[in-house]
Amino acid sequence: MLSLMIVGVLGLLGSLLVASTKSTDTTAGTFVAQYLFDEALANGPPALEGGTQTGVRQLLSHEEGQPVDFQYKAVWTKVADAATYFAAGSKERTKFGPDLFHVEITVWWMVENPEDGRLEGGGKRTVTLERLISYEASKLKVAGK
Repeated sequence: MLSLMIVGVLGLLGSLLVASTKSTDTTAGTFVAQYLFDEALANGPPALEGGTQTGVRQLLSHEEGQPVDFQYKAVWTKVADAATYFAAGSKERTKFGPDLFHVEITVWWMVENPEDGRLEGGGKRTVTLERLISYEASKLKVAGK
């Protein structure tokens, strides 16, 4: 009877360790997505009409000295063009001001692609965040310009 209790307690401790690792990685994945939104505000979309950016960020997450690869994909979709806005108090359209983009950032780790999203015994391995970001086309750093 004592051996059954010990096996049960060890099984519970193993489950808690997996849950702790998952929680740590999910927090780190959310941190990566938030950081990418900060970069998006500073750098703008990959092109005037939006686009997709991909990459990898390494962070020390659940194991000291073993970085985890957090892959990401940021999809920029232009929602509104600055020329579609009306000037305040008039019916004239303005050509000044920011364009509005819907940005969706997906971060995943320990799986090959975000659609897999789960690892055996480890739960969800993906974080997706969305925001609306306004950006002035005059500030855009387009490659080659």
